[in-house]
Amino acid sequence: MIYPMSARMEWNKTFGGTRYDLGTGIKVAQDGGYIFVGIKDAVFYDDGGDCWLVKLDANGAIQWEKTFGGADSEIASDVCVTNDHGYAIAFSTRAFGVGDMDICVVKTDGNGTELWNRTYGGVSHDQATSIQQTTDDGYIITAMTQSFGDNEAWLCKVNQDGVLQWNHTYGTYDDTGEYFMQALQTSDGGYVAAGRNYLADGVNSDIFVVKTDEQGTVEWEKQLGGPYPDGCIAVTQTIDGCYILTGQSSQSAHTPEDISLFKIDSLGNEIWSRYYGSPYFDTGTSVLQCADGGFLIAGEYSRTSQDTDAIILRTDAEGYEEWTQIFGGTQSDGFLEIQQTSDDGAIVVGFTESFGAGDSDIWVMKFSAFENQPPSPPTIIGPTKGKINVEVTYNFSTADPEGDQVYYYIDWGDGTNSSWIGPYSSGVTIPQSHTWSKKGTYIIKAKAKDVRGYESGWGQLSITMPFPYNIPLQFIWDRFFQRFPHLFPILRYMIGYQIPF
Repeated sequence: MIYPMSARMEWNKTFGGTRYDLGTGIKVAQDGGYIFVGIKDAVFYDDGGDCWLVKLDANGAIQWEKTFGGADSEIASDVCVTNDHGYAIAFSTRAFGVGDMDICVVKTDGNGTELWNRTYGGVSHDQATSIQQTTDDGYIITAMTQSFGDNEAWLCKVNQDGVLQWNHTYGTYDDTGEYFMQALQTSDGGYVAAGRNYLADGVNSDIFVVKTDEQGTVEWEKQLGGPYPDGCIAVTQTIDGCYILTGQSSQSAHTPEDISLFKIDSLGNEIWSRYYGSPYFDTGTSVLQCADGGFLIAGEYSRTSQDTDAIILRTDAEGYEEWTQIFGGTQSDGFLEIQQTSDDGAIVVGFTESFGAGDSDIWVMKFSAFENQPPSPPTIIGPTKGKINVEVTYNFSTADPEGDQVYYYIDWGDGTNSSWIGPYSSGVTIPQSHTWSKKGTYIIKAKAKDVRGYESGWGQLSITMPFPYNIPLQFIWDRFFQRFPHLFPILRYMIGYQIPF
């Protein structure tokens, strides 16, 4: 089912076979299409499967697809569009490298043809989570490593050919491990990386944020959240030079995590935090800032203790919820990344167990602009002439761009109005009647507003009230004798007019 939303879904597509497929990253390609990466044909998330790179056109049709991997498991993490019109993907592999699992980065040209690949890691388990191209055409990679520490957060910087330039592990708190989920290059040339660090009890955790210089040297580290489980999955820099983070947070020892949104300043100090969710487990997986300063969060929303839906949540600039859109079916579904498109809309990627061909398919959905548009000014259809004291019926209709239900406000032009009536479905004609008691010309005006309170302009129609056919006899005599005062003096006297001769 699809709940009312504040943007029109232009299209949605599923990709995959009969086994387990999951989309983990998506970006807008330089030709206006889209590139996504995911896991293809796995037994489950980390069991078998290859890394799958798929190029879509602007309408979601596959232009080409490539798979990368060996005879063992690959876990796709992220994709970025490179300055040479190619792509770089990060995934984790058990088929190559020197350890139980290593990080693998593949660079392709614009057609998905592999130009080079490199693995990074040690003898134990190392897993990639994100990749971003840097201003020097290299790449910053986030990961978790067991080879160079005990479940440490790992940041690797490589050059444009994938050669490792530096790598550092982070985490100095009394905890049982950290990991980074995403990093970005900041406006000063350094980096911010965010994820989670587990506390000494091995159950509870904090959001873990590190700011480094361009060589990965720590400038500050912060832990955010309360005494219960908190974690960050995505971070982005805001237009005012601060940072916004989304993930999940629990408000007490007895409640599951909600979607969280934290804003911190340039030194990592918390400005505010907000929470959204169901009575069950919810998580924010991706966040972007809109042109008006508000935020869009994509993620997973639990409608029961067992199944999730995909969610998009819109907030204002202070993190207060404006609207929520939920998508899904009878099984589990979720979004894992959201990106803004060139038309001010958005593209999301994730997974669906409710739709598609297999146990889980990759789900891609394209939306038009997320800014709510008001309904069109109502059309008014009905008579333009009438009789006083006789009821007249008019038909009113409007269309809302997002298909939202609408209310009507009708001003009858005689000092009376309908107040707000509704809601009615967009595009449905509603009849409304009125009676005027005095002759004259009246301007009927009507406006509409959607369920979010966005009002249309006025529609209007003029109606004229001529003399009625049921004119009182006294009115006729009065008008006649005013025009001819010296006629019929006896008759005038009989009907009560005593005017001297």
